[in-house]
Amino acid sequence: MALLNLDIALRLVRALGLPLPQALETAQRLIDAGGGGITLAGALSIEIKADIRTLTNDLNVRLERAVEISPIPRRGRPRRK
Repeated sequence: MALLNLDIALRLVRALGLPLPQALETAQRLIDAGGGGITLAGALSIEIKADIRTLTNDLNVRLERAVEISPIPRRGRPRRK
């Protein structure tokens, strides 16, 4: 869940220019709402919706790819020269 929160927050920062603390809070609110709409209030009211299932699936695919391309560390003592 923490990675999903960070992923959504990063998207909010890039798309809307939200400050990171506000983006993190908004991302958590979106997750808690199950992707239903939330309203950002202020001088201008904005409703934001998120497809949490699609975002989760996208994140999982990217994590699987990252694991596949990361090198496997060698075990044991290093060879002597």
